[in-house]
Amino acid sequence: HLSSSTATSSRLGVESPDQNPTKPHGDRSKKTFVDIARGRKLIGLIDNGNVDGKIPHSQWYWIQASLASITLEVLRDNPGPPPSCADAGWFQGNIKLIACDNDRSAALYQSAVAKLGEVYPGAQLEVVDIIDLPSRPWATAWLPETPSESTEILGMLSDLNPELAMES
Repeated sequence: HLSSSTATSSRLGVESPDQNPTKPHGDRSKKTFVDIARGRKLIGLIDNGNVDGKIPHSQWYWIQASLASITLEVLRDNPGPPPSCADAGWFQGNIKLIACDNDRSAALYQSAVAKLGEVYPGAQLEVVDIIDLPSRPWATAWLPETPSESTEILGMLSDLNPELAMES
């Protein structure tokens, strides 16, 4: 399953971990990222039309619908066992993570995305391996509770983040 919001939608659909039609809306239990990702091939869906690779959350439905519309074409072009992937959430709130059961499933997902074209204005969607995901740098800082001099705070930031380029 590579792209829909429910497990029953399409063979290339992504199973959403929070969809359980047998329980009332307020009683859905969500699987953790670890539960979804364990033992699976992780890939990310990025938008090269955005400098950060960000996919607008408001566009995710349209991406799913577009993937669902090309499901049969991709499966006909690639006979064999059906793919199995699951929605693994968002990486840093910007990039859609997909957990596939095997390399074939990931390859079929990638093939489907390559056929999509411009799903929304400016979209240039691409599937990348998880190790190739663009990420924003994070800085660590422990700041004193009492007011401090700015040079002291900058010194702490520099000491705790040696890889962070800082001007003196």
